[in-house]
Amino acid sequence: MPLPFNRLRAFSICFARRESTITRLNSKAKIPPVITVSILAPDLPTLRARALAQIPFADAIELRLDNLALAREADLTELIRALEKPVIAAVNAADAFGTFSGTRAERFDLLARAARAGAAYIDIDWKEAAHQPPLPTTTRRIVSRHIQDETPTDLKRAFDALALESHATDRLKFVTHAHRAEDGARMLEFLSRQTRETIAFTSGERGSFTRVLAPIFGSQSTYAAPAFVAGVDTGGATAPGQIRADTLRAQLPATGLTRDTEIFAVLGNPARHSLSPRLHTAVFRNHNRNAVYVAIEPDDIGVFLAHAHAPNWRGFSVTAPFKEPAFALATERDEHARASSAANTLIRAGATWNALNTDVGAVEVVLRRALQSAELEADLATALVIGTGGAARAALTALRRAKLGERSAESAAFCVTGRTESKVKSLAREFGATPLTRDEWNDQRFDILVHCTPAGSHVAPNEMPIPLALLKSARAVIEAVYRPTRTPLVQAAERAGVEVVLGTAWFLEQAALQAQSFGADESARPVLFAELERALAEARTA
Repeated sequence: MPLPFNRLRAFSICFARRESTITRLNSKAKIPPVITVSILAPDLPTLRARALAQIPFADAIELRLDNLALAREADLTELIRALEKPVIAAVNAADAFGTFSGTRAERFDLLARAARAGAAYIDIDWKEAAHQPPLPTTTRRIVSRHIQDETPTDLKRAFDALALESHATDRLKFVTHAHRAEDGARMLEFLSRQTRETIAFTSGERGSFTRVLAPIFGSQSTYAAPAFVAGVDTGGATAPGQIRADTLRAQLPATGLTRDTEIFAVLGNPARHSLSPRLHTAVFRNHNRNAVYVAIEPDDIGVFLAHAHAPNWRGFSVTAPFKEPAFALATERDEHARASSAANTLIRAGATWNALNTDVGAVEVVLRRALQSAELEADLATALVIGTGGAARAALTALRRAKLGERSAESAAFCVTGRTESKVKSLAREFGATPLTRDEWNDQRFDILVHCTPAGSHVAPNEMPIPLALLKSARAVIEAVYRPTRTPLVQAAERAGVEVVLGTAWFLEQAALQAQSFGADESARPVLFAELERALAEARTA
């Protein structure tokens, strides 16, 4: 049985209690407007159309003039006035994700025209800053450094070199490339210590989460790709890892970011296609909570957590392949985490992390549903768990707690199988199950099949995790994969007349328990369910 709500809540509050001595990064004051939509186009009419379409989504607009060396000042003036938002004019070459190929003099002349036309800022490359002529007093400079191939180990040295090329009145922009999420975490940690007016984040897909979080750590802005607008050619991202402005804005708290905005995330590899950010954000917004939730893909969860020092980092959902490492890294663990030796939730406790496993409670719920649908008694039923990762550990824990197969006449009533024989045998010994190799599959019969691998998901589409022969005797299938809803296993089970508990049921149950551990109450469940239904409906019509 999952922990009752009051016990789970008390446990999570104990884990997540906030000492009055904790100091946030800055004050609770709302951060000024932060979303700069960056727009690139092959000609001025297209740039104008794209920029005007972004007014509802942008706090500021960056006009990338890379392809517009001959743009007239009068035309730029008309456009900037029409936008009615602060405008940044930039002329980027390939070393800053741009297409400009002209001379230094041509770049300076174009930026000067944009400044006279009313641009609030011009963006100038750090190596050009010392040579750039004076600007109108109404225009400030953003002095930028883009490091496209890495996030240097010594960020201070790279940043100081940028600062030396700037004036005291300049805003600094420091962008590095993240090969791994750990690079992004280092950048945020570094950013939080800066005293200069700075824009900083990491580029690349692995660093895209920093574009959401950077303002919390002191960045003056974050850059977004144009929002989708029906009937308008909005163009695409102007740099790798940019998030569409409408998507980015939907991730922020309804009241806007503050320096003490709480940060939650799903940690997995992969994680970018997870629906967890969307569902938990819906709960936060429903509760009017100053919290944000993002997807992060570390290579090493321990290294990532070592850079998550700021107290804003409050909790994590943990998915493959990090459920067992998360358990090992935790200081304290709830009973389900201890029983499964895996964790799918981490909650901050001072300077350390504590672990929960809401998968176990979720499997207990869906197992009861499967037994009831198939008209089976738990202690007489036989079961096979397919997989050897954290989800399989949760399933084995739930099955053992349900006393599955204890009165069954079958000698192998409670089995586990997977790709790697050594892992299967190890897991079987740990949980008192019978190991089943792939060579033995066709000779076995099981009432319940519990699938705990990525087979059939977006990671391994169209993959069938077991031979069809195993379905012939099955009475029920429990699927862990929730996207797509109808996996190859689900479809095959339905054709065979087997009762199916969809992966969405498992996902929703663990998410509801997890939301409670993050501080929500029982009202989170209908919010999660409604948002999941919307997301899946959108996927079906896409």
